[in-house]
Amino acid sequence: MTELLVALVIFAMLIAGSLSVFIMGLKIWQTTTLDITGMQEASMGLEQMLYGSSGRSGLRQASTTNTTFGSDATSWSINFCGTNSFGYSKPSGVITNQRGQVLCANVNQSSISITGNQVNIYIQVTNTYGSITRTNDLSTSVFFRN
Repeated sequence: MTELLVALVIFAMLIAGSLSVFIMGLKIWQTTTLDITGMQEASMGLEQMLYGSSGRSGLRQASTTNTTFGSDATSWSINFCGTNSFGYSKPSGVITNQRGQVLCANVNQSSISITGNQVNIYIQVTNTYGSITRTNDLSTSVFFRN
């Protein structure tokens, strides 16, 4: 009888340990998935802003003479090449193009500035799953065409 109880205790400890490792693995997997998703969202948003989307030019086609931008505490917008534009609104948490198409979602914070002959763009994407929250930051600078 004693041997059976000892075997049962050892078996229970093995099961508990295996379950703990399994749960930790799931949390690591979910955290990594959130990191990858956030970085992909931010990267795709910046890529569409830089190179264009839906047949429209991106910021790489902009010049100092045809670019205007405005910003306040919760939003920004940039207009270039006459009909192209991008905008961010913190309440909605998205960056959109001139047609209202979402280029980047789950944006927690974003800023844009023009310094000399370049545009500086910053995007922070936050994704949450249950109690896990992951934030990814991405920024770039684009020089205007002459």
